[in-house]
Amino acid sequence: MIIFFASWCAVWMIYSYNKDMTTSADRLVQLFSVMILTVVLILRGYFELRNLRKSVKNMQRMLQRDALTLLPNREFALENLSLALQSADRNNSLPTVIHLNVDRFKSINDNHGNIAGDAL
Repeated sequence: MIIFFASWCAVWMIYSYNKDMTTSADRLVQLFSVMILTVVLILRGYFELRNLRKSVKNMQRMLQRDALTLLPNREFALENLSLALQSADRNNSLPTVIHLNVDRFKSINDNHGNIAGDAL
């Protein structure tokens, strides 16, 4: 409905601009049409920006998680480690870091199945 009304406003502005004589009513409709088009464009920009922010937030979340397990990945760990080190520096304390690495994890999945790999 809004797109139809905005289209009508644009058509009316073009029509009234091409007329030889314009009345005060024509000028009033032109002003109203410009106002409606401005509001429509502002609303469109607002909703596009809102959707873009949601998409960026979702992409950032996806970049910090493993697609299969949804566990935090290396980027997430490094970012949180940096924050923990900064906090420890401010508080004059030492952070504790535990790093687990499973060698040949792919062979565990291949030989024993995904269920065994997930359990591990």
